[in-house]
Order: sequence, then C-alpha cells, then structure tokens
Amino acid sequence: MGRRAVHVIEIAAGYRYHAALRTDGSLVFGGSGGSPGARTPPAGLSNVVAIAAGRQHTITLRSDGTIVNFGEYWNGATSAAMPIPSTVTDIVAVSAGYDHDLLLRGDGTVLAWGWNGYGQTNVPPGLTNATLIVAGGDHNVVLTDTGLLLAWGRNDEGQTNVPPGLSNVVSIAAGSAHNLVLKSDGTIRAWGFNIYGQCNVPPSLPAAGRIAAGAYSSLAIVGDGPLSAFAPATSPSYADGTFSVSVSTVGGAHCRMEYKDSLEQARWRLLPPVAGDGTDKLLTDASAATSRRYYRVRQTQP
Repeated sequence: MGRRAVHVIEIAAGYRYHAALRTDGSLVFGGSGGSPGARTPPAGLSNVVAIAAGRQHTITLRSDGTIVNFGEYWNGATSAAMPIPSTVTDIVAVSAGYDHDLLLRGDGTVLAWGWNGYGQTNVPPGLTNATLIVAGGDHNVVLTDTGLLLAWGRNDEGQTNVPPGLSNVVSIAAGSAHNLVLKSDGTIRAWGFNIYGQCNVPPSLPAAGRIAAGAYSSLAIVGDGPLSAFAPATSPSYADGTFSVSVSTVGGAHCRMEYKDSLEQARWRLLPPVAGDGTDKLLTDASAATSRRYYRVRQTQP
C-alpha cells in the first residue's frame, strides 16, 4: 500500500487492487490494477462503515445508510461511471460483483446497480426479508430471514442453480461463477464452476467457522464451528430517543442490530453493520422514539 494501513477493521479485494477501511472511517488503497478512479474516493468521504470492491470500482456504505461508489463499470465494450444516486438511502450492507453492486436495505429489500448484461441487476420481484447478500462475478446470491436462498444473473456454469433442500445456512460466499454456503453445523456446500476443484469440499474437513470465495478458489477457517447467527448483547440503555447495547465482537465479522416495533410485524428492520475487531462495541439506534421496541443482534460475515 502507498500508505501504512493501521487500525484496519475491514478489507476488500478488487481486480489487481485492494482497499482497507480503518477505525476512523477512512480508506487506504493499494495495487495498480483496475480504473484509477476505483482508488480515488471523493474528497470529504467519511463515516464509512463497510466497503466492497469490483473489477474497477469501489462501493462504500456510510453510517447514515447512504452509498458512495466511485470508479467505473465495464459494460462489455466500454467503461462508464454510474454513481448510485444520493437518494438511495437506508442501506445496511453492500457487495460488489465484477461490474455491478448489490445493496441490502433496512426493510429487508434488495437493490442492484451497474451493468446488467446477464440480468444481474434484475432483482426478483417480491424479494423481501433478506438478511445476507453476496455478489459473484456476474451473479448474486441472497439469504432471507426464513432460510430461503435465491440466486440470479449469469448461469453458464450453474451458479444460480441453488441445490434443493439447503437449510440452516448461516453464511454465503460467491466467486466468479461458483458459490459456497456455510451451515449451522459447520458443514459447507458448494456449486457452480468447478474446473479447478473449487466446489470439491474436502470430505474430512472439520467444522468450519468462516468461508470466503476467490474468483476460482474457496477458503474456510475450520476448528471452532460457525459463528452464532445471533450475538449476545449486554448493558442495554435507552435515553433521549437512542437505544444502545454492548456487543463483544469478533475480528473480521460484522454485528448488526435489528428491531421490530411490534412482535406481530413480519419484518425485522435492519440497522447499518459495525465491523468487529475483537473488542466490545456499542450498537445504537438513534431512531428509537419509543422505548417499546424489540431488538436482536445478528453476527454476520462482511
């Protein structure tokens, strides 16, 4: 990297470049590939809580739920800047494909932006209650609160053909044209492009705790089993319209507070994630106008 990256809480790898998010919300870039604009954030960009990197663009999520993306999308023939409008708000998670972005809103709905040559930005009608999103090269995979997995976009290698009967999924990852899912018992399922054996999960693999996918490879951290889908929270506090809880975070994972105003409501509202670094973090909801609100804290991979 051109500058020493210290106090890093999140990293993202694009095409021949990489980005790091620091605890103060600033970004550091390295590498020389992709568009130079992908490594040049707008002046004054601050309060970043999550990042993702594509072929030649970078997308950032700010603490107020707004998005700033920069660089270019390749549309099969030329490159073009396609900034996400500032009117797109209430975003709580982001993921980047080669030349498109996937956005998760606080109400569990999903938005997609960028090049659409394979239908990767055509979000399936009626998709709600999403909790995890991931963009592959030219496809997407989404997990809903009911455990349903949906995939769409490019399907030349079967990457959007979700295997039937998948259940108890707690994490998802996507490569160029293959996918991984981590189940609550620590087992892994994979499907899609497999010429390099990236979908051949070792039969004797111990219970996995984390998964990740490269363009043509798959990775897992094994030994302790998966992170709990929900994280224990302590020291709840409500004052002046703000609710807060303390959470013991895990390095490399995210914690996100979710709430309902009534247990009869079908959807949990999602709040922006906080990147874990192994220390205790305070999660807050500044919109808690009433003390009668129900909360839970979800622990996820970025």
